[in-house]
Amino acid sequence: MSFGLTKQVGLMRLIFVIALGGLTVARSSAQSDKPFVPAPDTTLLAKAAAMEKDALTRKDSLVLAEAYYIFGKAYSNAGLRNEGEAYFLKSLRILEPRGDSFELGRLYIWFADSELRSKRKDQMWARAYQAKEIFERIGSKEGLLRIHGVLGRFHSNAGDFEASKENLKKAHDLAVELNDSLGIAEMSLFLGQTVAVRDKKEALVYLNKAVDMFKRLDRPASLVYAYAEVAKVSLSMGKYAETAANLSEAEKMYASLGGSKIHIYRGLQNVFRDYYLKTGDWEAASRHFRFLMKAEFEIGGIRQDSVVRRLHAEFETEKKEALLAAQQNEIRLQQNHNYFLLAVLCLSVVFTGILYRLYRKNSKLSKQNASLLREQSHRIRNHLQMISNMLQLNSVVLSDPEAKATLVESELRVQSIAMLQKGLYSRDRGAAVLLPEYLVLLTDHVLEVSGYDEVEKQFEIEDIFLHPDRALPVALILNELVTNACKYSFSRHPSPKLALKCRQERGRIYFSVADNGPGFEPSLPGSEPSFGMQLIRIQAEQLYAVYSFRNDPETGGALFEMEFSA
Repeated sequence: MSFGLTKQVGLMRLIFVIALGGLTVARSSAQSDKPFVPAPDTTLLAKAAAMEKDALTRKDSLVLAEAYYIFGKAYSNAGLRNEGEAYFLKSLRILEPRGDSFELGRLYIWFADSELRSKRKDQMWARAYQAKEIFERIGSKEGLLRIHGVLGRFHSNAGDFEASKENLKKAHDLAVELNDSLGIAEMSLFLGQTVAVRDKKEALVYLNKAVDMFKRLDRPASLVYAYAEVAKVSLSMGKYAETAANLSEAEKMYASLGGSKIHIYRGLQNVFRDYYLKTGDWEAASRHFRFLMKAEFEIGGIRQDSVVRRLHAEFETEKKEALLAAQQNEIRLQQNHNYFLLAVLCLSVVFTGILYRLYRKNSKLSKQNASLLREQSHRIRNHLQMISNMLQLNSVVLSDPEAKATLVESELRVQSIAMLQKGLYSRDRGAAVLLPEYLVLLTDHVLEVSGYDEVEKQFEIEDIFLHPDRALPVALILNELVTNACKYSFSRHPSPKLALKCRQERGRIYFSVADNGPGFEPSLPGSEPSFGMQLIRIQAEQLYAVYSFRNDPETGGALFEMEFSA
């Protein structure tokens, strides 16, 4: 009885620490146990820099391509994949025109891995099989070893156990044929991870083989990873003593590594957390959970405070970029006019020179401003995605359903802004939003995220162009209305329907959203003065709109109507 009570108190304490740690770790890196700064291998960087300098001196493009490849590998291995991919692209521009080669196939493998991380599966498979075809054409066994290993991991991620095992076995056999000790060790590790799904004893045989070979090869980083995998399988088999021994070895080996290996650290802390949860050591589990959360935030590059402070200013910058696009159209018309004047006034040399200098000056300033605002536009996309990822990560950590639902709703609001700024920059229509495209896309997204993508939808939206300052309040109101319909109407109806109408008449816009749920009643949770309802009121006031909630006389569901000036 006493043990059970103690265990319950410990579990409650762990949940509290996890919830508090998930918020604290994002706010202050100074409070964390150990700072993580992803940094590339300085030895690789020095080698690549020396090769680059030598290649530029001798004008050897192949050596320069190899230098760029090593740069990309150094940054990618440290988790800095954007920087790494930039160098891989430089190498690709040199190698691709030269035709098939081992180096080109190797690059395609890196790009396939990048597509996997970006969740672009079609491009991932295309790149992987491009590499395989190159290695087959040139008869490179070393290349085939690599690509079969990669295909094995890809099939494993896709859940195709047999295809994964078949490719990894081919890679293992090729490594044995080539007497490649490192290849044998790596394929043993991957085989152990794959077969662990079906046969944990066989998996331990492969994984322990990988551990022994990494020891002989003196590969400490790979050894830490292998120890962690052995511990994970042992833990799933209930072998706690073996798990503890392997985790202890992995921790010692990780401490001896030079530089930050944040991905390895994350995996190790994940196994530590699971081990202590299963053995009932809540204090240790919460400590390792904090380490794991710190690693997750460092890998994602999330800096919540700085993003929130800059969000408003950068959104204004995005609007300026759209306005600049319209100005550029005007500049092009002015340029044509200038050319005409130059033809007519060709006899006036002085006047022609003045016009030409003005044209050059305006063109240069426009290009500089366009380049600056385009860069800031990319930053906005990245920061909005950071906020979305941060909210999503915090929703996973929280156990309270209401708190998780609040974070999901906040994430949808951020994504509404992200969709608006993504379609804002258009050379054809300048700073204007086409409502049919935007509102339909936003409605489909909210329904899909809420799990109601099968709802019967009726859209009657005229081709209306709206300034982004007025389109954003409409989008936020629509987001709240669809979210409320998912929460309070669709869950109570066997055949849910949603109708969205928007028309323009004599300079006024008439906007309405209706569902076929139980209707708008003061007793319903959705009718209370919640944050969502307050947000609708604030956004309607910003539009100087007249709006109302009532029950639809046709369907009996809730009907929202709003009228505002275009």
